[in-house]
This record gives sequence, C-alpha cells and structure tokens, in this order.
Amino acid sequence: MRLRGLKFLGLPSSDAVGRAMFHGLDLAAVLVISGAGYFLWRRLRDRTAGTGRRFAHDLVPLLALTVVSGTGTR
Repeated sequence: MRLRGLKFLGLPSSDAVGRAMFHGLDLAAVLVISGAGYFLWRRLRDRTAGTGRRFAHDLVPLLALTVVSGTGTR
C-alpha cells in the first residue's frame, strides 16, 4: 500500500495474511451468499418463521443480497 508515493504497508501475497487481504471481498461475498441462502431456505421452508410481511419486504432484499454478492456489482 502506498500513501502519497511512499510505501505505507506491504505484505507478501504468498503469505496467508496477504492472501486473506487480497481476497477479502471474495470471502465476504461467500459469507453473505451463504447467510442469505440460509435465511431464504428457512423462509421458504417454514411459513411460520415469517413475520407476516409481504413478499417485497422479506424475500426481495435477500434475493438482492444474493445477486449483488454473486455478480460483484454495486
């Protein structure tokens, strides 16, 4: 990492910490997809787990999280 042309922080990319820093967004996307998938599965499997809201209030945000994390778009 460089700040105004000066070396500020450096990690070897072959190190475990360097790989985690480099692939941090990928790891976060996998965690978001797995969490949203779990809650989608739970919501669709058990109707009593819902809060009684409409479709747009409980399923669409979970679907949006899954799609955005899967495609990597903002």
